[in-house]
Amino acid sequence: MINRLGSPYLALGLVALLALVVAAACGGEEATPAPQPTATSAPAVATPTRAPAAPTPTPLPVAAPTPTKAPAAAIVKPTGVLTVATWNLIAGSGTPRFCTPTCAENVYLSSAFETLTYVVAGPGGPLDPKDAPMLAESWKVSPDLKTMDFKLRKGVQFHKGYGEMTAQDVAFSYNDANAATTPDSIHGQAGDFAPLITNVEALDPYTARFNFRMFYTAMPLRYMGPFYQTAGIVSKKAFDQLGVEGMRDVYVGTGPFDLLEYRKSERMILEAVNDHWRKVPAVKTVRILDIPEASSRVAMLETGEAQIAGELPYKDVVRLQGKGFKGQLDTGLGWEVAMYFSGNYWEKTHPQTGKALVVNQSYSKPWVGNPDDPASMERARKVRWALAMTIDREGINKSVVEGLGKVSYLNQISIAQEGWKDKWKIPYDPEKARQLLKEAGYPNGFEMTVWVGPGGIQPEVGDALVGPWQSELKVTTSLERVVYSKYRPGLVQRQTDVPWLTPGDEGKPGFPVHWPKGFQGSALTTGGWGPGFESPFYTEMFFRMNKELDVAKRLAMGEEYFDYVYNEMLQPGIVEAPFIPMYNPKKVLQWTPHPSQNSNLSGINALETVVLAP
Repeated sequence: MINRLGSPYLALGLVALLALVVAAACGGEEATPAPQPTATSAPAVATPTRAPAAPTPTPLPVAAPTPTKAPAAAIVKPTGVLTVATWNLIAGSGTPRFCTPTCAENVYLSSAFETLTYVVAGPGGPLDPKDAPMLAESWKVSPDLKTMDFKLRKGVQFHKGYGEMTAQDVAFSYNDANAATTPDSIHGQAGDFAPLITNVEALDPYTARFNFRMFYTAMPLRYMGPFYQTAGIVSKKAFDQLGVEGMRDVYVGTGPFDLLEYRKSERMILEAVNDHWRKVPAVKTVRILDIPEASSRVAMLETGEAQIAGELPYKDVVRLQGKGFKGQLDTGLGWEVAMYFSGNYWEKTHPQTGKALVVNQSYSKPWVGNPDDPASMERARKVRWALAMTIDREGINKSVVEGLGKVSYLNQISIAQEGWKDKWKIPYDPEKARQLLKEAGYPNGFEMTVWVGPGGIQPEVGDALVGPWQSELKVTTSLERVVYSKYRPGLVQRQTDVPWLTPGDEGKPGFPVHWPKGFQGSALTTGGWGPGFESPFYTEMFFRMNKELDVAKRLAMGEEYFDYVYNEMLQPGIVEAPFIPMYNPKKVLQWTPHPSQNSNLSGINALETVVLAP
């Protein structure tokens, strides 16, 4: 599942910056991943191979094609019911500003909403992604990098009779979600959009213009399509008729499925759109059920109550494979699970506005350094290093991930990724760790709480950390298992000093290594999600890398960035874990998900491509 420098995406990013004109290419089918060797104790699981590094492309202006009417859909009569067992269905909302994290992604991963661009696998497979048209037929960047115009398809219809999609709908969808234009927005990308997108405007019925506060090299793959995180396009007419509150429970998208019901912690019910412009589903009804207990999701798959189930324990993945069930790895999705040492808020002013930032917590925790006190910073750094050196990564990969993953040392870069350096390995050395704690003033350890959440891989990884930290370092650790929605407010408000286990927004092995680093970990997203720490160095590196056009120079900057990350140890990696949704091939005859680094809905997407057995 490891691959970084996919040539089509690399070309897209450089053509956007060097030629200053980007046009969409036609989509294609995802490539079939090649087998990846795993630990001898576990059966092999197919994993995408790394694509070869791409040469630096020459700038070639590409003309934007003239928009055409949406292609006619194939004649298909949807039948049958598909049941998907997942978990953590956070409350939904048809009004963008109320569509919180998870909701923001669920509505387009379920194929109820669509996005401006799509994503397809390149020659290197699903981790060699490239943009393709979706609701937008083409797009181009202005020479000054201040705007990006999207030419929209004609004839695309909203669900529930709300008429044709136009640029007004695109502008509304992004502006209502963006905290820069709707300050009270709690949309999943409210804080991500704000430092990048000033606003979106309709130039004419079929041209939407994005005005940038700061152009981001990774657009449009990261923020315009379903590869990672974006905004689904909704109907402004519905908003005008129903209002802010009235639209909450009404989902008006353009996808192959119409979202009829979305109940928090219960279910999503979708029905096929019989005359959809792009793809008429073979399945008539989709039930996405919130099943908190992993054992129950496994049982539903085995009994046939569900045809697809996600986020299953790896031991069950191995066992189910032995019984003939298959794992879906065409998305290339994985997590670089890391320990994020929250509380280290070192930025004093907002990088764009210059406004003073107020840190609403003390520096009393052993892992938190006071940026105005060098001695405090050094003591906290030694504590973080001591904890990082007492993590048995090989053991966690074998015991928790059944050998199906890889060890991880630094979040945001894989050991199998182009650009990885062995100098960043973190040794397992409890004796040295004890010496560091003694030097930091904690020879008898201390107590700490770590957020792991109620489910998924984090609690298992957390359980594996507690024992060695107690026995080797006398660090007594409590695991906080409350839902993420209760932990997140402290991150947004820059108040929490409770470390947490997470891949973060950028701990994805499918992210190209040359993407600008540091956005996560800077104060650029103040008012939205943050990782629990902020450093001026992260901000500096992001600005430098984001302005650099030469890939080789960006990679060199990346090495400088990871040298700093390694030294400060704010986010030590633990294990790289693949997402492996399981399905019964006797019941699911066909399923072709698109490449993705989005873990919502358990990494499941493109349900319109599912074909069930009669």
